[in-house]
Amino acid sequence: MVWANRRADEYAPVLPMTDAAGWMVVCRNASASVSTSDEHLLFGDGTVRLTYRGTGEKPEVDFSPAAPVGIRGPFDTVSLWVYGNNFY
Repeated sequence: MVWANRRADEYAPVLPMTDAAGWMVVCRNASASVSTSDEHLLFGDGTVRLTYRGTGEKPEVDFSPAAPVGIRGPFDTVSLWVYGNNFY
């Protein structure tokens, strides 16, 4: 983003995931935590960091905001920037 001189999103985000307050994580056969981080920023001062690992067969991690997110008006895309999700 630096070489492209992009300093902000082209469109305002519906849910700017910059603070982990209020986010919930529920696990089954897994361990996970949610925190606010200033590593690997795309835009803004912080980002929500989800750290997880499987601890048994068929691990599941449900990650959600504390309340439903309202969307105003029509839309055609839902996107999420993910950094460092590795499968081996």
